[in-house]
Amino acid sequence: MVFKKPRDWALDLALALTAGIALLAVMMVAVVLATGAPCVADAPERPQEPKITAPGPKVQDCQTRELAKARDITGEHEVRVDWVTPEAANRELQGEAAGWTEPGRVVIVTDTPCEYVAAVAAHEFGHVAQNRSAGSIPQAYWRYGAKEMERVAQCFATAFDLHTYEAYGVTVWTDCTGYEKAAASELLKWVR
Repeated sequence: MVFKKPRDWALDLALALTAGIALLAVMMVAVVLATGAPCVADAPERPQEPKITAPGPKVQDCQTRELAKARDITGEHEVRVDWVTPEAANRELQGEAAGWTEPGRVVIVTDTPCEYVAAVAAHEFGHVAQNRSAGSIPQAYWRYGAKEMERVAQCFATAFDLHTYEAYGVTVWTDCTGYEKAAASELLKWVR
């Protein structure tokens, strides 16, 4: 006579539920990674390469100086920065923004006033650091959530005293929560 151990139905059910949850999590991550959405909250998906015709939009000397200032102060010298006209930005974003981040580049709109260029660039460099720390833009969205991702990038910009305008409810470093300050400070090791 062969003795059979009684079946543990609770264990079988737990294993089946765990496998189902794991499969659902993998599917959700695949969907997030497949979207490739840029770091502009609620912005539609855009192509990877810009639709800019040579030689490019006219940029004021003061804008170029302010961008260089942001690079020097934040330490971000690796990421490519492109300028686009407001019309091109509206076509790409289907809305208004002073700048945005895409894989491998930051885009700044040419009608951004000179006094705001450094702050806009620093905010976008914060997104670049978020993306590097998380591995990609979709993974950064997954880690932070769209609203908190923007607030942390804004806190990153205010940490350098480059911030001269209110965005995402943050005007100065003291507007940032403890978590946002810690997250923004952590991004410093991801600038290059």
